[in-house]
Amino acid sequence: MHVLTEAEFRYPHLYHYTSQNGLLGIVDKKQIWATNILYLNDTSEFSHALDLMEYGLEVIYESSPSRQEILFLEEMKKRLPEPDGTTMGIYVCSFSTMSDRLSQWRGYCPGGNGFSLRFDFNSILYDRIKEQGFNLVECIYANTLEFPEILQKFLSDALEIFNSTPSQGRVANRIEKALQSFKFKEKFLQLATQLKHSAFFEEEEWRLVSEPISLESSRIRFRNGKSMLIPYVEIKIEDKDGYINIPEVWIGPTPHPTLSEQSVENFLVTKGVYGFNRQMPPTPFDEKGKENDEQKVAPLVRVSEAPYHTW
Repeated sequence: MHVLTEAEFRYPHLYHYTSQNGLLGIVDKKQIWATNILYLNDTSEFSHALDLMEYGLEVIYESSPSRQEILFLEEMKKRLPEPDGTTMGIYVCSFSTMSDRLSQWRGYCPGGNGFSLRFDFNSILYDRIKEQGFNLVECIYANTLEFPEILQKFLSDALEIFNSTPSQGRVANRIEKALQSFKFKEKFLQLATQLKHSAFFEEEEWRLVSEPISLESSRIRFRNGKSMLIPYVEIKIEDKDGYINIPEVWIGPTPHPTLSEQSVENFLVTKGVYGFNRQMPPTPFDEKGKENDEQKVAPLVRVSEAPYHTW
């Protein structure tokens, strides 16, 4: 899985779409939730990653690999994790580059009951998140019969590890050592979180993706779902002073835009949520050499430009 460095990160801020209850929970608990990959809204996501993997293997078979490489790839295919919920420990939280996208409102915030929260992934917030075992990655959109570059690199790296593994003794032992050295299952699970069908390209999605988390971990929580309990983990987002930084809040299509805007502004102020730090200008009475104080400025609150419909 390719993790972005700050220099590579092309979007200084991203938006998290959530419901009214989601906004209340994020602000009150100073955390966002990452959901187990198998329990996302689109249950076919992991199956799509498996399909892409199998197609990628077929492409490699056509490139005339050696007999032992074929045996290695076939063993890898056998070990692809099943989407059954018993071996999965990867958790994700979704964001978009788009602040006010109608398809996102429809998918995540129906009925005039949603918000788009901006998070600036500066070094302070990102370091806080990385401390908790999460990395920020960009989703890659591909049709079933495509071989995305990140998947090509994944398989190329796996073959490189295999070919560099000493061939002493049985081939099966060499394959086993290579798979363990490559950490095949762990890396594939994380790769799978980035692969989405091209039908969803309009989402322009980025994700916080966890390192593998044991199913016995005390970090795992459960919330209500439509038809089952949904496993998730908490990601703390408060700064060193205990505040949370949400520079901008978009209110989804609503029949009461003015009242909604006022209530959200008041809510954020009463909860101490800030949007920006503003450097205060020096005064004639300041001590020489003293750093200027910073003032926390309230978040910007905006109303969606999309028309309200009950959908």
